[in-house]
Parts: sequence; C-alpha cells; structure tokens
Amino acid sequence: MKKEIPYNPLDKNNLGASVADALLERSKVDLEDVDQFIGAGIYPEYCIKE
Repeated sequence: MKKEIPYNPLDKNNLGASVADALLERSKVDLEDVDQFIGAGIYPEYCIKE
C-alpha cells in the first residue's frame, strides 16, 4: 500500500496552481486601464497577440 502524502496548500506546486487558477478566472484588463500604484507583490503580465 502506498502511503498518501497530506495535501499542503503552501507547497510550491499547489500554490502555483492556486495562483494560476485565480488568474485565469479574472477578466482581461488593458494595461492602459490600470491605475498607477506602489506596492510589493507578484504582478503577472500577459501579452496576447491578436
């Protein structure tokens, strides 16, 4: 019998998947429409060629 590892939401793979899922649920916003702000964090940017 294989021992099951408990789910760890802070594991890098699980955390990355959670962030990706949250970003994909959001609607697209043009960078021109984003107000300037100052703050620390992770800011993903996607370039979509149409």
